[in-house]
Amino acid sequence: FVTVDTASGAITLIANAPNSLGEGFTSLDYDSTTGNLYASSGVCNSVSHLWTVNPATGASTLVGEITGATCIVAIAVSPDGLMYGIDIVSDSLHAIDKTTGAASVIGSIGFNANYAQDMTFDQATGVLYFAGFDGGAFTDRIYTVDLATGATTSLGDIGAGLAEVDAMAIMTAGGPCSQPADLPWLSISPASGTTAPGGSTPLTLSIDPGAAN
Repeated sequence: FVTVDTASGAITLIANAPNSLGEGFTSLDYDSTTGNLYASSGVCNSVSHLWTVNPATGASTLVGEITGATCIVAIAVSPDGLMYGIDIVSDSLHAIDKTTGAASVIGSIGFNANYAQDMTFDQATGVLYFAGFDGGAFTDRIYTVDLATGATTSLGDIGAGLAEVDAMAIMTAGGPCSQPADLPWLSISPASGTTAPGGSTPLTLSIDPGAAN
């Protein structure tokens, strides 16, 4: 389990982080609604599991079995906190309960997915993007995924040749400033409330220079 310097690509080891079941991890995603980091693991054609991961130590805590899925290879959490997974045995999109691991099939992704792949949400638009490897056509492409049906739409090949994209992420405009917890130097009053359509509510913003250091 490592951190990656996005400017240089340099990695820093946090910990060697096997899980208690000895399964290989298959995907990792951050839930912006809770601040939790989730991982999936599994033994293909057998079982998949869901974990939370401590970003500071790399330690994993079992949430539960991802029921009804035997090879979850990619997970992603939407901007509203809903988790989805791709099973490359059934070639289908699943909705996953983050608190138990229980899953239900949404629908077929429309091709024979195989090998390494991953998916992620654009947190600004709510669109789910999938770097899917089609084991039948032997192509690696970027797809969008219909959350209601599981159907995928190809946007085109990844690069000029065959590849397996095993991890992907989308930078969202706003960055960490979109998370109030990351701005300890800024406070707002009132912190909550309602405003009638066409109305206005004065707000007071306070900046603490000492907390910004």
